[in-house]
Amino acid sequence: MKKALPITIGVIFLLGILTSWVAPSIVRSYICNNGHDILGRKIQIDDLRANIFTGAISMEGLTVYEEDGVEPFIHLFSAETNLSMLHLLAGVIDLEMLQLNYLDVKIQQRDTVFNFTDILQRFSEELSAEEDETGFPLVIRDIALNKSSIHYQDLLVRSNIGINDINLHIPGIDLRDLVSNMG
Repeated sequence: MKKALPITIGVIFLLGILTSWVAPSIVRSYICNNGHDILGRKIQIDDLRANIFTGAISMEGLTVYEEDGVEPFIHLFSAETNLSMLHLLAGVIDLEMLQLNYLDVKIQQRDTVFNFTDILQRFSEELSAEEDETGFPLVIRDIALNKSSIHYQDLLVRSNIGINDINLHIPGIDLRDLVSNMG
């Protein structure tokens, strides 16, 4: 009986390490191979890491391409988050911290259509089909956007607006209810 406890703890620890090592590569591969099914766009992720014990998740090199699959629509150099494992057991996705570094977004508009209109339509159709009245159990605390940029281009009037070096800190967002208390 005394030997069974250390062996059980060792097996759980080994399974946790194996999961932390294997699961991110499976998730990364799935997202990259099924980007068109998920988002209607080609998606590339250079590296994805996770630690099942601490809830730490980090990603490097996320690119979401335009519909043509060649030009980048969104590029994110790196992202880090800490998922609260205790809240996850209660059914709430609680990100204790979310940090996005060097996010670059390219927005194009032609008349009333934007280069992301297809993505919005895709998700609005899915949400209206589900008709979820309970809200999404998501809490994000300590949100940081570092050294980021937004480039806007109106293709009809040929105007360009670029906002560079955006640094933003938001204390938190709670989306557990349909009405979010942002105040």
